[in-house]
Amino acid sequence: MKTRIIVDSTSDLLPNGKKQVHVVPLTVHFGQEEYVDGVTIDHIAFYEKLIETDVHPSTSQASPAAFAAEYEKARSAGEAAVVITVSSRLSGTYQSAMIAAQDYDHI
Repeated sequence: MKTRIIVDSTSDLLPNGKKQVHVVPLTVHFGQEEYVDGVTIDHIAFYEKLIETDVHPSTSQASPAAFAAEYEKARSAGEAAVVITVSSRLSGTYQSAMIAAQDYDHI
C-alpha cells in the first residue's frame, strides 16, 4: 500500500518538498482580515503585511473536517497516510488531526 504524507501549513518546506506532500492549511488573522495559509496568503504577502501593519497576526487551527477531507482523498486513492502537525503544545491542530483520524484506517 502506498503512503501519502499529510502536513499542516506550519511545515516549512521548499517548493519541491511541497509538491510531494498534501498540506492542510491553518487560518491566519491580521485583525479582522482572514487568510488561508498558503492559499489566499503566501509567505511573501505575510511578511509584507507584518511590515505594513501594527496588528500582530494570529492563527486558527485546521479543523477536523479539513483533515478528514485529506484522509478521504487518501482512502479513495487506496493509500495509507502519515500525518505530521505542529506540536500539540502549540496548537489544537494535532487534536483536529486525531479527531478526524478516528473514522479512517491506516492513518
